[in-house]
Amino acid sequence: MSSTSRQYDAVVIGVGGMGSSTLFQLAKRGWKVLGLDKYDIPNALGSSHGSTRIIRLAYHEHPSYIPLMHRAYDLWRELEITINEKLLFTTGSISCGYEGSSMFSGTRYACDLHNIPYEILNARETNKRFPGCSFDNNILSVYQPNGGFLRADRCISAYLSLASDLGAEIHAREPLQTWKSHENGIEITTPNGIYNTSRLIICAGSWASKLV
Repeated sequence: MSSTSRQYDAVVIGVGGMGSSTLFQLAKRGWKVLGLDKYDIPNALGSSHGSTRIIRLAYHEHPSYIPLMHRAYDLWRELEITINEKLLFTTGSISCGYEGSSMFSGTRYACDLHNIPYEILNARETNKRFPGCSFDNNILSVYQPNGGFLRADRCISAYLSLASDLGAEIHAREPLQTWKSHENGIEITTPNGIYNTSRLIICAGSWASKLV
């Protein structure tokens, strides 16, 4: 890229699981978008690298995730149809902990609040149903039949391919150095030059705290 500044509707920093889907959704809206990643695309250093990632409807952290997860399931199914490839596998999932733990009680509460189907398993039932587990007698599990896993590497590749087809620019090995707001938007500096954008979206995972 030359030193001449270029203008975008949005620049996405980090194009792993979050960044790739963000690029696609914005490009789908007709936005002029740029995705920048510090490393190769894909790479083994981010939060979404590798072949699979767990997905489920109810999370122990807070029940407010559940409406987002319903929408996420819909979007994954839409992506599967678009690329004619299965990405989301529903196998069931378990969230395990002591009876008073946040993992167990938080997941159960979220399921109850949003009418998510689930089953409570004691340690013996969990160990029998899932031979890879060997829990002590005080462990309880919330089994969600709608849980499962995503083919994370294929999800990222699919979103980036579709985003590129829609006109998104994607640059590997181009780290964000600095950014600053000005009256007309945001100026971004990388080793390759300067970009201006109306919106800066940080999807940098564990590196986000160094950028914001």
